[in-house]
Amino acid sequence: MGRVRNEEAVAVRRGQILEQAIGLIGERGYYGFTILELGRRCGLSNPGLLHYFPSKQAVLLAVLDSLQLAEIDVMEPLAQSAMVELQGDAAKAAVLHILRTIAVRAHAKPDTCLFVAGLQSESLDPAHPAHEWWTRREVAVLDFYTGILRPHVDAPLLVARELLAMMDGLFLQWLRAGRDFDVLAAWDHALARIVPELHMETLHVPTPPPED
Repeated sequence: MGRVRNEEAVAVRRGQILEQAIGLIGERGYYGFTILELGRRCGLSNPGLLHYFPSKQAVLLAVLDSLQLAEIDVMEPLAQSAMVELQGDAAKAAVLHILRTIAVRAHAKPDTCLFVAGLQSESLDPAHPAHEWWTRREVAVLDFYTGILRPHVDAPLLVARELLAMMDGLFLQWLRAGRDFDVLAAWDHALARIVPELHMETLHVPTPPPED
């Protein structure tokens, strides 16, 4: 029992460190933050933090993996639901629900949005430790969008690229504007123009609640 409790305590502490890392990297960028500053925010010494993560790069990659796992946990069941029925209003509503859920989750976590926006730009550099991760993620997101859109639109890959670009651009504007406009309404407006095949105005699609 003691070992199990210790492992649980370590997992909780690692999660707390990663939460602080998201905020700090969002503010400073990967190259601008230090293990020392992260440790201070977590109430840990340098050796104390390195006990949980052996390097600055390990912190970054752990954050990225944790975000990816959280995304998979939410999106996979929704995608499976959308693929059960490939035609008709129910399938369209399921796809629309996925596209709205993505925006609602981003809106609920502005610190994560800032982290993502900054890291996307930084990691364009092939030498950046997140470059390969981000390249794989973009391919995976485009494949995901393409898969759920294929039964409903022509040229699903092109539409997927438009949606991904619109999502990134809208949330970047939202952050730069101090979050002073309704980015979810802007996203709904964009969806109506980019994927009118989903017949948004005639479908009843509940807005997903924000995450805790």
